[in-house]
Amino acid sequence: MALSLSKMPDAQLLAWAANAAAQLSSGYASFGLTSEQSVRFQTLNTQWSAAMSTWHTAETRTPIALGVKNMARAALVAYAKFIVSVVNANPDTTASQREALQIDARKKSTVVGPTNQRPMLEIASVVNRTITLKISNGKLRSMPEDMVATQVFWFAGENAPADPLSWNYAGSATRKSFDIMLPDSVAAGTQLFICATYVNARQQAGPLSLPITTNVQGGAATPMVMKMAA
Repeated sequence: MALSLSKMPDAQLLAWAANAAAQLSSGYASFGLTSEQSVRFQTLNTQWSAAMSTWHTAETRTPIALGVKNMARAALVAYAKFIVSVVNANPDTTASQREALQIDARKKSTVVGPTNQRPMLEIASVVNRTITLKISNGKLRSMPEDMVATQVFWFAGENAPADPLSWNYAGSATRKSFDIMLPDSVAAGTQLFICATYVNARQQAGPLSLPITTNVQGGAATPMVMKMAA
């Protein structure tokens, strides 16, 4: 990859992503990836490809189409960087596999274990069943150095569970802002607990954050003040 993903022209990124999607569609495990990670990349690539097609069609080449294309590109690039970091961190990935994926050779580095830092969470807003979080490590960054994502979890009930298996997985955040989409089965007014943990490229998790809590809203956007769970 002569250029970084962020600096690739649209046409080059489109070709790179299409090749990567083909490589990872069935062979994701050999690259050290999970099925969920492969599906997520396929979805973002499909959205990016569709947005590009819309933008390059004369009848649909509008300012709105340009905005959609740019957002789809940003989402794809962010997740592609995560995918590349996982592949390069996998000790079983070969040079030929990286060549097939069209990524640069792995740089030699020391093995990075899980962090001992806990994420700091703040509830920014609630819009119907979408809860927007702000994630930080106490500094300007959303996560410590060498961590690749923040895994977010939620639980609906009166008390935060002690059993880690009782928490519901909301997704992986790679930025300081993350949206939790609650299912319709969670009634308005239900108390909700949220926690998170940092993971490295090998998906090794650090300690869980202290849970924060709020109540599910049923109406318009409501700014929320973070409450620490008791």
